[in-house]
Amino acid sequence: MNTSSLINDRLTAALTGNDPWTAYRTLTDILGKDRKCTEAQQARKAVLENPFTQKLMSSLSPWYRDSITRHNNPEIPIHILKLLAELGIHSSDEGMKEIIDAVELHTEQGLYASRQTLPKKSFKPPSAHAQEWHALPCDSPVIASALWQMGCKSPLLKAATEQTAKLWKNDTPWFCHFFFVEGQFKHHNAACPMAGLMALDLFSRTPYKNDDELIQRCFHPIVYHKDLGKSLYYFGRSKKFWTFKFPFVWYNALYLADVLTRYPALHDTPLVKELVDWVTENRAEDGTWKPTSVFRPYKDLDFGQKKQPSLWITYLCLRILKQRYGTLR
Repeated sequence: MNTSSLINDRLTAALTGNDPWTAYRTLTDILGKDRKCTEAQQARKAVLENPFTQKLMSSLSPWYRDSITRHNNPEIPIHILKLLAELGIHSSDEGMKEIIDAVELHTEQGLYASRQTLPKKSFKPPSAHAQEWHALPCDSPVIASALWQMGCKSPLLKAATEQTAKLWKNDTPWFCHFFFVEGQFKHHNAACPMAGLMALDLFSRTPYKNDDELIQRCFHPIVYHKDLGKSLYYFGRSKKFWTFKFPFVWYNALYLADVLTRYPALHDTPLVKELVDWVTENRAEDGTWKPTSVFRPYKDLDFGQKKQPSLWITYLCLRILKQRYGTLR
């Protein structure tokens, strides 16, 4: 693919002249500017001072004030922590030490835990006041990935990452074993594709990125799900899967494309080719991409509406293509 025409001066000016997080990430991830250069530092300073960023950070104190009742809520703490990391927040930024210290107070078997009531067969609604903390394959890697992305270097983070790798290298991959998916797991003998995706997100930020055996183990349930051709553990490949949507909360094509293209060893797989083709084919003539599904809590942001192109979604798509092809210029 010839990527030289994907970004021009006009699009560059738009990406670097609007939301500070889009400007910062475009400068550093797309244009290759040093994070310490004046232009990038000014953009990141604006990210830190932005009311939206400040609101997100404030919402994480205290860490998990309530027990979560569902994982696909973009406003639960693990997804907010990950969103802050995507926007460019660092572990050394003011206010983050207290948040990270609170995160690291809660672990289970060496993994990061979140406050939640595990579902029971009685189908009683979980209590928002329950004081249970659990580490699950669909949330612990999100926390660890966010902390790596923020530049955190704590011994607990390294240990939690090592433990996650060990669990995925077992003959039986790490799996939540909720009663309502236990039967599927025994039938298919395949781990959850969402858990595999989140593990790959985590490992892409660590030295494990080059561990071929581990990467293939995490990739296997994703490919198995694709080949199965139907929903597995509540994750499907319907219209809702093929959507340009952010933040990365639920299992969809954009999330998969962003994570899988970080692994050169996966670039020539049919799945990655399919995802990259989908991204490329949906680019508008002006070089932008438009959200096709949104999370309503973020309706005031450009990736939270479906009427106009989104510069943040455009940045994400350019990031995917750069990860796949190595350059855009």
